[in-house]
Amino acid sequence: PTTVFVNGNLYRVRLSGRDNAFNASGEAADSGNEEDIFSWNTNLSSFTYDTQAPTIDVKKPTAAETRLNALATVSGTADDNIRSGGSVELNIKDTTDPATWDGSGWVAADDNLWVSTNTFSALGVSYTSGTWTYTYQYVINKSTPGHVYRMRIKTKDAAGTYCNYVERTFEYDTTPPASEVTNPGVTYISQLGTISGTASFDMRDDASGVKIKIKRLSDNYWWVTNDWVSGENENSITWYSIGSSSAVWRYLPSPNVGLTQSTSYQIYLNVFDQAGNQQGVLMKKYFWCDTTNPATEIK
Repeated sequence: PTTVFVNGNLYRVRLSGRDNAFNASGEAADSGNEEDIFSWNTNLSSFTYDTQAPTIDVKKPTAAETRLNALATVSGTADDNIRSGGSVELNIKDTTDPATWDGSGWVAADDNLWVSTNTFSALGVSYTSGTWTYTYQYVINKSTPGHVYRMRIKTKDAAGTYCNYVERTFEYDTTPPASEVTNPGVTYISQLGTISGTASFDMRDDASGVKIKIKRLSDNYWWVTNDWVSGENENSITWYSIGSSSAVWRYLPSPNVGLTQSTSYQIYLNVFDQAGNQQGVLMKKYFWCDTTNPATEIK
């Protein structure tokens, strides 16, 4: 063409034919029969000039989800001239013991091996955006706990232009976390202020990562927020810090837990990790309240 095409513009092409029949009366060159100009709509073609790459985003898992104990579906959005049923392609790699998913199992690692899903669904007739999903349950069923997996996801538009891939990396983690109470560290105490302890390094990164219950054995009452009640309930920790190999936490009730002389108590913990695993409620500490001064006698 003699003109410069503009990205995004719609262009129409019309054709008109002329045959080789010679017009003897005119004896002019190129004087054959010519198609009626008014019928050009039967020879009309159009196209959109598209040089812009599409975009893609992954909504599940998010970039922040770096540890997972389950993943049934990978999903996201894409836009820019992608038709419903368009292909989204994934390269899924086990980076711990290098291998690539081929759609049915793990094969030799290959960054150029892509599996696809034709689940893209446009949100409107303009094809500017839509959603897609990929069933990942088959992959997770054949994944190895403790291994790190990397996904690269890309798509192409109706013009055949690919976007840059989006990457997600996560560890497949099915191991329950663990926790311990370090304070109180003895069996007999006279008062209970701060309760503290440790947890796995991958505990959930918020105050709900450790839940604590305190039970009074004389009447089976539970300490909830600031008093003893009959209904079992839990309290969230008030401070925590996550390190590279373990986490530490503290629970500072306000007011202090009211203890009764010569009464025994139990502390229960449940800890949740970033992958969604939980320890389960376990009794971690038993102690006895003793406020009686010792007595001595010299005879």
